[in-house]
Amino acid sequence: MEGESSKTSKEKKRKRYGFILNCPKLRLLDLHKGDENVIEAINIEGKSGVQWVCLRELSKAIWEVPIFLQKCKELCVLDMSNCNGLEELPDTIGKLSNLLELNVTGWSGLTRLPESIGDLVKLSKLDLSGCGRLTCVPESIGKLSNLLELHLCWCFGLTRLPDTIGDLVKLSKLDLTFCKSLTCLPESIGNLSNLLELNLSECRGLTRLPDSIGDLVKLSKLDLFDCWTLTCLPESIGKLSNLLELNLNACDWLTRLPDSIGDLVKLSKLDLSGCGRLTCVPESIGKLSNLLELNVAAIGTLSNLLELNVAACQWLTRLPDTLGNLTQLRNLVVQGCDKLVELPQSTGLLSQLSRLDMSGCYKWEWMKASQISLLHELQQHGCSEILLPDGRPYHGKYSTQYCSSGVAGCDGCWLEGISTKCWHCDICPEFDLCESCYERRHELDQLRRQSEHVEDHPMTAITVL
Repeated sequence: MEGESSKTSKEKKRKRYGFILNCPKLRLLDLHKGDENVIEAINIEGKSGVQWVCLRELSKAIWEVPIFLQKCKELCVLDMSNCNGLEELPDTIGKLSNLLELNVTGWSGLTRLPESIGDLVKLSKLDLSGCGRLTCVPESIGKLSNLLELHLCWCFGLTRLPDTIGDLVKLSKLDLTFCKSLTCLPESIGNLSNLLELNLSECRGLTRLPDSIGDLVKLSKLDLFDCWTLTCLPESIGKLSNLLELNLNACDWLTRLPDSIGDLVKLSKLDLSGCGRLTCVPESIGKLSNLLELNVAAIGTLSNLLELNVAACQWLTRLPDTLGNLTQLRNLVVQGCDKLVELPQSTGLLSQLSRLDMSGCYKWEWMKASQISLLHELQQHGCSEILLPDGRPYHGKYSTQYCSSGVAGCDGCWLEGISTKCWHCDICPEFDLCESCYERRHELDQLRRQSEHVEDHPMTAITVL
């Protein structure tokens, strides 16, 4: 009875306010913020040539998609964004066979899509952003063989994507921003061979990425901002040979990066800021020869970081002052950063640092490590000056080689394994030397001063060549 009453009411409105559109040359129909009486009174007769209809921000009193749309057979663009009173798309939507773009953003009451959505075979853009109560997408969406863009951002009730999502072979952009109930992606996502952009930012329920992510061979941008339950990335990510941007900002539970990260040969931007539980950065990061921007702005929050390797970052000029906050850091490698001229003063606060490699930093000016009390190994090749923990400048050509295996290394050159015979001299009797270095023993006065430092500080290996 309620339905009959509603139908009768609409018929009365058509008779009272109704007007007939018989304009075969009309292409654009703009009813933005249209009044319910006007919208419900429109009646199209004859052949309609309308290609673009704007029904944005309709009155909340309008709770059904206008009937006249069924007669717009040539319709290409339908914009019904922010129609808060509308709660469902009718099954008849699938009859708009020429539709190229459908925008229903901001339908807060939309809970489902009709199966007929898959009949829109020419559709190239579908925008469902802000449909917060939408929980799933129908399997029929896989029939949209010409779809280029799918926007599902702010669909925070969305729990899954259908396996048929992988049938959208022409899809170039998939936006899932703030789909906070989404816990995983289907393996079929790897079939999107033309995907260029994948936005998963603020998908806070996402715990992992499928291995098939590596099959997205054309992907240029992957945004994982604030996916704070994501704990790791699959090794297959290294197969993304065309990736230019990788955003891992605020991935709070991310503990490690795969070694394959170094295979992203075209990567120009990597954002690791706010990854507070990251324990190490793999050495392979040095292979990112096209990297222009490495964002570790919040590096000081990585209180559990054990190793930081930024080797071969040729354009790196400085490290942040918050470096000293890495209280657990044991290994720091800045090898080959030939534009790096100094470490921040806060480096002296790295009380647990045991190995520092700054070889090949040819523009290095100075370093003071007065508080690095546990340093065991310092490698510094080709740098102009270094201040050792006792504060005294050191311009040296010698090495003290720490060897826990009991096999000595020469303290004056790179020769290792001189277990058969070691040479000593009166100047520095506590050092093991090969024969060649023994012949140059008159140069060892600087080395003797270094040995005085070794007695007072637990640094056991220094390499300055």
